[in-house]
Amino acid sequence: MDVRAEMYRSHSTFPCGETAMTANPEQIIVFTGLDGSLIQAAAADAPEILPALELLRSRDIPLILTTIRPAAEALPLAQGLDGSDPLIVEHGAAIYVPKGALKLDLQHQRVEQGYLIIEIGLGRGDLVGHLVHLREEFNFLLWGYSELTPEQAAEMGATLTGDDLRAAQPLEYMEPVVYLGPESELIRVQEELENRQLRWTPLDGRIFVTGDHDPGIAVRLLIQFYREAFPDRDVKSIGLGDSILDAAMLHAVDQPVLVRRPDGGFDQRVGRRGLLFTKHSDGQGWSQAVIALVTHDKEA
Repeated sequence: MDVRAEMYRSHSTFPCGETAMTANPEQIIVFTGLDGSLIQAAAADAPEILPALELLRSRDIPLILTTIRPAAEALPLAQGLDGSDPLIVEHGAAIYVPKGALKLDLQHQRVEQGYLIIEIGLGRGDLVGHLVHLREEFNFLLWGYSELTPEQAAEMGATLTGDDLRAAQPLEYMEPVVYLGPESELIRVQEELENRQLRWTPLDGRIFVTGDHDPGIAVRLLIQFYREAFPDRDVKSIGLGDSILDAAMLHAVDQPVLVRRPDGGFDQRVGRRGLLFTKHSDGQGWSQAVIALVTHDKEA
């Protein structure tokens, strides 16, 4: 199902330390990556992020997590922080919206654990079906993890352990793949995937075949939902991340913030006009950026 038609993409900025001159009151929404080093600050009892979390709660500002993790892994983290706001899982493949979080009649595919689930990606069964057809039609040496056992992978010359397969089991919309063909054929493989509206997606040291989705698509969709839910407010979006995994999300928000990494540097692969950089790393930098942007305080 294509849920992206006619979506609005914002090109405005949300300067730190300045209040936009608008006729309507602001409704801020905060998106944050949950991968890279930021996962270490995700626990609600992490002292460095508590001031920012308390500020967001006191002002009814939603904190929306985005992650490559499946819902089975991400939901406990989200619920530990609060659990009352939407969650984007599996690199934008699905949006989990708690019932009652938005006073809208949202089209959704199913309901689980009190969440309306909006599916943007394809299920793994459909993805594997495409891989089978590609092998039959083009003889591509391309297999999904869910098609293989460690023994079969070893016979083909691929390194794939039982732990690798078990780690991939919770995924619902992303199929990790093994490609054993020549490098010269890889462009053709990717072209044929694109012809089927699929993506070849390198993430976190692995290659995934996915539907035509990324976190930016899901973020823009949620921003549109909030505009519809708060028609009398000026919705402003903030996004915080620290790695290339967060790039699509950072490109979709009004004000992107790149959080300094533990080694003191930044992920240089993330680039966008208007990008802000934190002074401190990890949870401390994240918290200070949230407070500064929400309160419009340059000194925060």
